[in-house]
Amino acid sequence: STREGALGVREAASIVMQVLIAGSDSTASLLGSAVRILAESPELARGLREEPRLVSAFIEEVLRLESPFQGHFRVVRHGTTLAGQRLYEGDRLMLLWASGNRDPKVYERPDALDLLRKRERPHLGFGQGIHLCLGAGLARGVARVVIEGLLARTTDIALGSGSLRYKPSGFVRTLDGLPIRVVAG
Repeated sequence: STREGALGVREAASIVMQVLIAGSDSTASLLGSAVRILAESPELARGLREEPRLVSAFIEEVLRLESPFQGHFRVVRHGTTLAGQRLYEGDRLMLLWASGNRDPKVYERPDALDLLRKRERPHLGFGQGIHLCLGAGLARGVARVVIEGLLARTTDIALGSGSLRYKPSGFVRTLDGLPIRVVAG
């Protein structure tokens, strides 16, 4: 028997599974995009090897530029006007987080990867508010450890032969194939 307000074993197991599942999908997408960017930009990889403290900023920029989740549908709960457009209760919207992450009204040089970017506003790479991805913290932590380890153990990361393939989806940005070549260091 559990005390009132405490989670039972089933509820606790369900929450743990949600975090692990959410964290693994977002982590896979984030890591694929991060490694692709490093492979396409040897000077960036070199700079991160010299200044590993910037890996966290690199991960945030990857999340902003290559959001693992592109957006989600939402239902308007109360009629309102948004950017001059009338929205009615029950209307369905697709919020495009990936587009918002490149909004020039919010981000100076929105298409550039800027490790020194001021983070006045959080990006939308994992959603926001009550819709923030449960696995966001796990994905960030795992990505930081993996990217730091990859950079520390290599002297070169480059695209290999073959083509980059993304999973066909309007909701996720996940590489289905990433041919790379690394030189151990």
